[in-house]
Amino acid sequence: MKLSGSTLVDSVSKARFEIVSRRSGFERGTAVAYNELMPGVLQIFSLGGVRFVLDGRPFEAFRSRKVAALLLLLAHNGRPLPRDVLATLLWGELPQERARANLRLALHDLRRHLDPFVLIGRHDAAINDEADVRLDAHLLQESLASGKEDIARLRRAVLGYEGEFLAGFHVRGARQFEDWALAVREEIQTDVLDAYRTLVEYDLQRHAFRDGIAAARRWLALDPLAEDGQRLLMRMLAASGQQAEALAQFEIARRILDEELGVEPDELTAELARESAAGQWSIAETAATVVSAASHLPPDQ
Repeated sequence: MKLSGSTLVDSVSKARFEIVSRRSGFERGTAVAYNELMPGVLQIFSLGGVRFVLDGRPFEAFRSRKVAALLLLLAHNGRPLPRDVLATLLWGELPQERARANLRLALHDLRRHLDPFVLIGRHDAAINDEADVRLDAHLLQESLASGKEDIARLRRAVLGYEGEFLAGFHVRGARQFEDWALAVREEIQTDVLDAYRTLVEYDLQRHAFRDGIAAARRWLALDPLAEDGQRLLMRMLAASGQQAEALAQFEIARRILDEELGVEPDELTAELARESAAGQWSIAETAATVVSAASHLPPDQ
């Protein structure tokens, strides 16, 4: 069965949040401790690295990294995946029959160790929807999806983000799997950066400069080339009376843009630096610059 890389990525890239919600046991609005060990459940940690926890204890019994990759594919997809798709994702460099044989061995290993948590059929495989399986990436994305409707939950979610999806986890001879992982990684990273933008704009509008400055710094640590993030941080620094820090941030932005892209800050950023140097930014002026954004922000929490 010949499938393109884009087809394979599309077939496994969408998380089934309704399935995760039923399994998670977390109530909406409560903090999610992504690194807490919870007994009686299979936990899959995929952010900032990969590890598995079974009944509250680290689980490392897989015969190979590809078995771990197989479990990650099934857990993230949340629905049955055809055996041919799985074989192509993990053994796409091999002849079809050999790839299928390797998949059979990997599925046998998965069933031997995690039989209550997986459903392996003749033509496909899936995570058991009735088992208690918790994937940190799904829990994070579910919280991020609350967006402007629940700012407190959104803030907790970004604080729980521990790093890139499958950071440092690579599977030799599985280019299609790597393509899939990259697509998911970029999707999650985009969601996190968008969440930070929402939080910083929310804090700026409400003059919550300390929270906003902290969120903007975390945002820029993930994406230092985000010039809109640089400007928002400069605005909050200047509006809170920290003009020198705002100008220093402009110099940081200018250096990063020059080193990474060979460009100068755009005119909006440069104009903001000139206004900050002239002491033109005040709390009242800051509020005026974001009044147009108020219509799409939520009411005070």
